[in-house]
Amino acid sequence: MNDFKLVDLAAPVVVRMMDAEALLSLGRLPFEQGRLQADNESRATRADIAERLKITLSAVNRAFSFEDDNYFIAARRIPELCAIMGTATPLRWLVGR
Repeated sequence: MNDFKLVDLAAPVVVRMMDAEALLSLGRLPFEQGRLQADNESRATRADIAERLKITLSAVNRAFSFEDDNYFIAARRIPELCAIMGTATPLRWLVGR
């Protein structure tokens, strides 16, 4: 099974687990606000995130910086990022979009 089929199978389950109205509200936020909300909700420091994702601290800081809107953690790593941060906000924002 390729990744697309796994995502297709998982998506309805994920959506049912989330409050649809709140999810759509979150999805209406600009990326920068969703990113800020995730950063505020995070239970991990940026150093923890960098260490667990095995990327540099500067890459994490850049991902959560308002100075570079064209950079973020690779989409395939967002579930891992959510687990590390202790918040599903980045994933919920994407699903809400």
